[in-house]
Amino acid sequence: MKKLRYLIGAIVGLALLAWVLRGFDWGEMGQAVRSADYVWLLPAGAAMLGMFALRALRWRILLRSLGNIEFSDLWSGVLIGYFGNFALTANAGELIRAFVLGRRTGFSKSAILASIVVEKTLDIIVLLLFLLVLSIALPLPPWVELMILLAGLMFVAACLVLFFLSRWETQTAAWISGLVGRVSASLAARVKRFMHAFVTGLRGQGRAVIGAIALTGLVWPCLAISFFFIGRSLGLSVAAQAYLLLVALITLGAIIPTLPGQVGTTEFLIVGGLAVFAVGKEPALTFAILLRLVRLLPLGLGYTSLLRAGLKLSDVGAIQRKSLAQEQV
Repeated sequence: MKKLRYLIGAIVGLALLAWVLRGFDWGEMGQAVRSADYVWLLPAGAAMLGMFALRALRWRILLRSLGNIEFSDLWSGVLIGYFGNFALTANAGELIRAFVLGRRTGFSKSAILASIVVEKTLDIIVLLLFLLVLSIALPLPPWVELMILLAGLMFVAACLVLFFLSRWETQTAAWISGLVGRVSASLAARVKRFMHAFVTGLRGQGRAVIGAIALTGLVWPCLAISFFFIGRSLGLSVAAQAYLLLVALITLGAIIPTLPGQVGTTEFLIVGGLAVFAVGKEPALTFAILLRLVRLLPLGLGYTSLLRAGLKLSDVGAIQRKSLAQEQV
């Protein structure tokens, strides 16, 4: 299954990259790279780190029901998750950061994972709202409208799953553990414990969601500011909505199967998004390159935090195989 996922991701990512590079003028891009004002990448990097700080604060609010957690642990956890998602795809980083924070604090890893699910749901809500507002003000291409539809369907599906789990936990856990029990009784017991801790974590959110929504409304504009500084380095004269559109497209673009690092997907979304504002392929692809340069800072911090947690990339597979169902709740 893992090999199939990577194969599909490689086909999609390379196909999108090939589309972007069709009829590309390398000389014009070289000129854009040489004429860029790289000083603007410093505030771009600072704004991106500010976005991660806001995400750590939001996570702290969502985990408040479990107890007090140091900001440094949440900060490193968010960066580890970002690095894991970037390097391994399939949102593997979210599982890793739940594992690391649970091991470091002693709190239920399942309850921590539940907070991440709520966090992701809030992200989809806010980003969809941004896209809906932008769709009213801008003539968005059909593929963007398709992304809005797919993200909306994912949001509805996630809400339904969360509703059924929180409303009929006992029946759902009994049904799933019954299916798993046909293969392994011990695995069924672990799944049941995991689901109980997960649902308990969901119910523990309560009023915290209100504060988390407010911070979510700041997280993505903060990233848009980072994108604005990257645009300034290239001398792009586009409206502020362009950067908010790119933030929404790239973040929701995680639903597209692709290679690690979102190779091909990121380039396609940036070129397509900036085309709405009459920006050519060459400066748009240069924007994508500079964005990858700015991302090196949080990625490096995330990898360093992973090593400090006593883990390596080779350990990630073991974490995924164990899953969070093996924790003792």
